[in-house]
Amino acid sequence: MPFSSQVYIIQGMNPANVNIDKTALIRKIPIFADLPGSAQKLIEENSYIAEYRKDHILYSEGAPPDSFYCMLTGRARVFIKTPSGEDKTLIFLHRGDYVGIISLLTNEPHSASVRIMNDAFILRIDKKNFGLLLKEIPQLALKFGESLSRRLKKKESEPKSVFESAIISVFGLARKAGRTMYAVNLAIALAIETRKKVILLDMSHSGNECASMLRMDELKCVDLERHSINYEDVKPLIAKYEAGGIHLLGMGCAEHTKIEPTNVISFLSLLASEFNYIVVDMPAEIDKSEYTILAQCDLIHVVTDCNEHNLKATGKFMSELKKELRDPENAVKAIINEFVQTDTFEEEVKLLGHKAYAALPDLGFLAGMISAGLPPVLVVPESLYSRSVRRIAREIGGILVGLALGSGAALGLVHIGVLKVLEREKIPIDFVSGTSIGAVIAAFWTSGIEIAELEKIALKFKRKDLLFSLADFSLMPLQGFMNGNNIRRFFHQHLGSKTFHDTRIPLKVVACTLRSRENVVIDQGGLVDALCASSSIPMFIKPKRYGDDFLIDGGTLDPVPIDVLAKNGAKKIIAVNCLPSQEEMMRGFKEFEEKRKKEEIRLAQRTAFSRLVYKFKSWVRRTFAPNVFDVMMNTSLAMQYVLAEASSRDADCVIHPVLPNAAWFELYKVEELIRRGEQETEKMLPQIKALMEE
Repeated sequence: MPFSSQVYIIQGMNPANVNIDKTALIRKIPIFADLPGSAQKLIEENSYIAEYRKDHILYSEGAPPDSFYCMLTGRARVFIKTPSGEDKTLIFLHRGDYVGIISLLTNEPHSASVRIMNDAFILRIDKKNFGLLLKEIPQLALKFGESLSRRLKKKESEPKSVFESAIISVFGLARKAGRTMYAVNLAIALAIETRKKVILLDMSHSGNECASMLRMDELKCVDLERHSINYEDVKPLIAKYEAGGIHLLGMGCAEHTKIEPTNVISFLSLLASEFNYIVVDMPAEIDKSEYTILAQCDLIHVVTDCNEHNLKATGKFMSELKKELRDPENAVKAIINEFVQTDTFEEEVKLLGHKAYAALPDLGFLAGMISAGLPPVLVVPESLYSRSVRRIAREIGGILVGLALGSGAALGLVHIGVLKVLEREKIPIDFVSGTSIGAVIAAFWTSGIEIAELEKIALKFKRKDLLFSLADFSLMPLQGFMNGNNIRRFFHQHLGSKTFHDTRIPLKVVACTLRSRENVVIDQGGLVDALCASSSIPMFIKPKRYGDDFLIDGGTLDPVPIDVLAKNGAKKIIAVNCLPSQEEMMRGFKEFEEKRKKEEIRLAQRTAFSRLVYKFKSWVRRTFAPNVFDVMMNTSLAMQYVLAEASSRDADCVIHPVLPNAAWFELYKVEELIRRGEQETEKMLPQIKALMEE
């Protein structure tokens, strides 16, 4: 069932065959509606209706003007290319909207491109006929002139927000794989997280599976066998689920229902002008007509369970479906419901044959809530299942929040204080990136270690002897002074054999290749291996083998990994840079000197032995400080600060918790460092909360 981008001219075809009466339509188009009958007749004679397939480019930015286009059915997106090469949406077109007029009137190239989003019928007037109509119908020339004036004024004024909409279909080959449950929870999560209008369409055989799950009254379904489906006629059938803030509409696809895909697709396009998100719960068994509808959706979430047969069948279906789409990797997403997990996640993905977009954890006791009509995302929003669905909703809504935790050796213990405040204030974090100590703190937290337990683990380093327990000096320090085995054992003690799949929040760990000097983002495999690579401080800890190369501390090139968040869809980024600036280092030095002078004044009142001990300690400090380790680390951190400052400019909010009198190795100052992280995050809370509200 391939989709061609060819234009199908249906001029001269019997209007009844395509359910389009051009004469009636011209009278309903606002810009033509007030014209005399003779003028409307002239427009009818000099126009034609064309059908365009999904993803067809109507015209491109910079192309010469060729026609006037007016949407009759379907949707289209007007966009421009930004200097960075990305597409920026200007407006979405729905029924009655028209484009191409400015270029025709000014004879200038198109200032934007137009892409068809669903199969669409469009009234088209070619350039030559358009000029003729302007001469023959003065009122039309006046109307178009007024339209041009309004649009030019809009360009000069502050741009208004774009009414964006998306049609998301949820489909699953396997029965009882959690398809409808996912569709219901996704719709509610979209309404809660985006605060926009959401409608859930139930296309199951009964058209009432969603309503039944929510313990709502039975819905009266839309007659899908009608020649056309009008929104005003259907509006009384739409029910409201007040608790979840969503609308529901039954569109039952009984076994012998004869569906005309064009009519349903046209109706979905109409809904897209009324609702921001249309979630379509598709039936488990679909015919050619329903498959056509499925392929017209903006996003297709294919749900399966962990059964080996279902995974393979779903993978085969996805392979066929992706052949039909222009951008299959972004449009088609696999959702694995891990109700009864028999294999590892890696084995499940292998059976599926496609990348898994999300894995939904076992509901456990929440299954009882579903049977009682209580959706988890509404009743238990912090459960693992709810968090997963909410994160998906936030990604669809373009409001993902990313948190970047930077490098800094012992100074990075401030990250614990930052996380304490963010958790306490319920700031949503959708995924985390970390480098070096930032990766360690991020991995412990996202793996499920509660923040109180994480703080307890860190506080053990108040004992200075524990710092030495991490050291395992190499007898032959060819690649580093330490082998890093004790650090690995420490990680394994707390993380065991956990993998990235086991994290409750998606995690990206950043390391750096030694020879090719490239950033490596690790998001698969064991957490311990990733942390050992990201925290392999050059010359201190042996680098980790990575194919023909080696991995070293990620802070070497990317001390605050913001870029990885942006590349993975984060629209709101909070960064934590714990590296001190030159001014902060100088302030710390001055504080140390003032403290030393006060100590010398107090020593005058003490015993001779006390003065002797103090002088000996001062001699040791002057003789052995800075040592080779201090020189290497402080030089490295100074360079990392410059990189961190440049990187942090791309964050929406930067938390900069620095303890000036703390050195890179002073893990025993953990209490002060955690408290500093809390203090600086609390100062930034107004800005962070304002960012969340945007």
